[in-house]
Amino acid sequence: MPKRDQNQLMEELYHLQNCELALSVFYSELVALFPEERYFWEEAVSDEINHARWVVKLIVMVSGKIDSFSPGSYRTELLKTFTEGVYREVDRIKKGEHSRWEIFGLILNYERSGLELRPYEVVHSSLQEFQTMIALFKPELAIHSKRLIDYASQKMKVGAGT
Repeated sequence: MPKRDQNQLMEELYHLQNCELALSVFYSELVALFPEERYFWEEAVSDEINHARWVVKLIVMVSGKIDSFSPGSYRTELLKTFTEGVYREVDRIKKGEHSRWEIFGLILNYERSGLELRPYEVVHSSLQEFQTMIALFKPELAIHSKRLIDYASQKMKVGAGT
């Protein structure tokens, strides 16, 4: 793999980690905003930090065997745009510019995104070690996303009066 492509691959992994950390900041804002739901949001923060840690493990794996990997579905610009968008919404939440219903809509958008459902698609590899790592991570991702999607959906129904 050309050096330029290797650098791009590593840059995309670092930006993926930033996406996960941005979501942990987003959910930490909800801890303060919704103190009656503190434990739920603290768990979401913890999950996102664990996802960022998973990306670190992926970075270590890829950097050690970079010729076994190729770029996946997410380019740097998409990852940067996602992260910047999350931080923009965090600022809006801090300023009180979002209703509770809008915040739950954001959660649905984030947790239904390919980045949250399949972050491992940032790279491709047939390496068994990578495939095993994904297989171990998929259930955690599914549980996390389902819990947040179900919760946000239920809150939106209650907020809409249904």
